[in-house]
Amino acid sequence: MLIYVVAVVILATSQHCLAGSCNGGIAIPWNGEIECICPPHKQGKYCVEDVPGVEICNSSWPEIQNACASNPCYGGECINLFGGNYKCFCKSGITGARCSEGTHCFTCQSMNRINTTCAIFDNAPHLRNLNFHSAVLKQKKSRADCTGNWGIQYSEGILWTASGCRGTFCINFNETVVRDCNDQLDGNVLITTMDDTVFQTQCLNGWLVFAKRFDGSVDFYRNWEDYKSGFGDVDGEYFLGFNHILSVLKHGSYQLRIELTTWPDQGSVTKYAEYSTLDLAGESEQFRITVSGYSGTAGDSMWYNNNMKFSTRDQDHDTRSSGNCATQRLGAWWHKSCTYAHLYGPYMSSSRCDVRLKCMYWHRWPQRIGSPDNYAYSFREMRMMIRRV
Repeated sequence: MLIYVVAVVILATSQHCLAGSCNGGIAIPWNGEIECICPPHKQGKYCVEDVPGVEICNSSWPEIQNACASNPCYGGECINLFGGNYKCFCKSGITGARCSEGTHCFTCQSMNRINTTCAIFDNAPHLRNLNFHSAVLKQKKSRADCTGNWGIQYSEGILWTASGCRGTFCINFNETVVRDCNDQLDGNVLITTMDDTVFQTQCLNGWLVFAKRFDGSVDFYRNWEDYKSGFGDVDGEYFLGFNHILSVLKHGSYQLRIELTTWPDQGSVTKYAEYSTLDLAGESEQFRITVSGYSGTAGDSMWYNNNMKFSTRDQDHDTRSSGNCATQRLGAWWHKSCTYAHLYGPYMSSSRCDVRLKCMYWHRWPQRIGSPDNYAYSFREMRMMIRRV
């Protein structure tokens, strides 16, 4: 599989948009047609649709990240897009967001008096991780009657033929699409949503983890675009990104679960806050969060921030009359004026906040564990997760 990195030349002034057959995007010839990589303010096959809430000529391209490094395109070529996304260009006869559905044909032949086996995966290694559906003899190349004289052992990647059976064989395959973490084993999983958004995340006990912190290796004091597209690494600390979270939430009704772990000075205890209903609005409403139905052991610190918009250091959507809570407390969140929970605040190397209110705190913990109060206690670990109900 080939991996491409798209390079774009951006004009120096914001008064001009890129020109071309993709309406300001990048045109890539593929299979006799043009595939378009759209700029941030455009969408659709030929980038002719406006993205709501984004100015046409005054938008910037997010940073290119090597999303193709995980080899996400089974039967095609991967192109890195902007903001950590990618697009798969499929070979002829293969379809799907990850080029994971189609037909693979190959020639297998035996001599007149010899049975033989032919490799299926040699020229199509992507088939190893896909589902086998059916196999047909497309074209017989000998006088021998091949009916019943051949068969496939797909798990081993071989097709065997009896003596004299020669022809072109085709197998049909596709990928089991994983929409969320329901019924999935713990660990990393590749999610493909209904709108063909593809990304990797972690599953834990049927919950999809969209935010995780445990050692401070990833800076969460980020701008709006970072929180929209996501950052970090699923094998370490990360935030999945609102675009990906919203893509999952389209599949149905979801719960929210927050897990917090104390430092050894409080026994390394893990407690949770669970909300039976969760609603997350789109960017036009600044990712407003609505939760209800609290249960758990950690206390309800989300009640104060319920129905609030998200704020970052560069976008202030809190209700405070002066200043930006995200800059005052050094952390993005669904700030009101400002917040009882601050799980994206600065990570501390111990339980004590360097500065009260500027750390990873959860005010309504059932016991007072900070001094002078729980605004001064910074947790060691946190996870935020969703699960379909």
